[in-house]
Amino acid sequence: MSMCICIQNNDELFIAADTAVTISVDGELFRTRQHFNKLRQIGPFLIFGSGSVDVMLNVYKLFESEPKKTAESLRDIVRKCCADFKANHEITYESLPEHTRDVAVLAAEYGDDGVVVYTMNPTDNFEIKTFTVGPDSSTPHTGGYYASETATFLDPLLRAGKPVDQIVYNAFNHFSGAEVGGNITAAIMRKDGVHFLHPVPINENVRLRYYSKPLGAFLTGAQIMTDSPGVFPRAQMSADDKAFTVFKSDSDYIQFNADYAGSPVINVVQGGFVRGQISSLSNTMRISGTNNLQLTTASGDIQLQPASSGGRVTVSTWARLYSTTDGETLAQALGGIESRLSSLESRVSALESA
Repeated sequence: MSMCICIQNNDELFIAADTAVTISVDGELFRTRQHFNKLRQIGPFLIFGSGSVDVMLNVYKLFESEPKKTAESLRDIVRKCCADFKANHEITYESLPEHTRDVAVLAAEYGDDGVVVYTMNPTDNFEIKTFTVGPDSSTPHTGGYYASETATFLDPLLRAGKPVDQIVYNAFNHFSGAEVGGNITAAIMRKDGVHFLHPVPINENVRLRYYSKPLGAFLTGAQIMTDSPGVFPRAQMSADDKAFTVFKSDSDYIQFNADYAGSPVINVVQGGFVRGQISSLSNTMRISGTNNLQLTTASGDIQLQPASSGGRVTVSTWARLYSTTDGETLAQALGGIESRLSSLESRVSALESA
């Protein structure tokens, strides 16, 4: 299960969620030691999902690839994923507690007039409820397990003007246990973008046994990250694009992709654009750059060694080989030699005639 706390102002949103996962094995509930990031940024949206991990993974994946990201398209994807899960896993679906069969979603974006929050719940077929607040106003939202209890817990603390981060930390610690725990992942949304904060461990009191076996099924389709989205540098392995990526920033990274245009590839991305690539296509190993490509060595030679039998180092023309020291191409140098030889030949012919 899950827990989410969201404080909405007109020009800023603070949202936090836990990372605990509870599973049912032979009718008994267990907590896993693996964390699941329930708060994610996809396009302009911050999205929190509670309930079935399998369903939310599909929601995140489909919304990631959705070309038109709106609250309405998110709702349609949530409906589809819940319906598909019920149709394909009917026995499992019916055996689950009602609050874990489907999912509930809280999403936020920064619109023209400030922060907008949307909630979608299975009790009314995920009809979108939209929340905006005026200047100098603040509205709390709670979601997941203990949603109503958390709202009651927050109210006097918010009215007393306590620091929001301390209120949130105390709330997660207070309600931690079987359904809530792990780390607090939090983010702030402002006009200039979304900023993720460093995860904070919850001081939890787990009242369930931990499941001791590795959850291979849980890891399948998930993301494994060395830090939260928005924190750099970060390494990430994702099932969505079958890739391993090391990030310096959102727009500067190196990605190892299993299938890029039909071939495994290493992409070097700078400023959001692929600047270099290593790939293998049609039995040809390719190293390419979209601008300049430089091979250097601190000492020693750079050696080009084709196969001893029939191998060649090829260029399209000698005009493609350029000497920066001499300021000319090999074609120009050969042309100069040819010109001098021709001149010498003319003088020799003249002497012979004399």
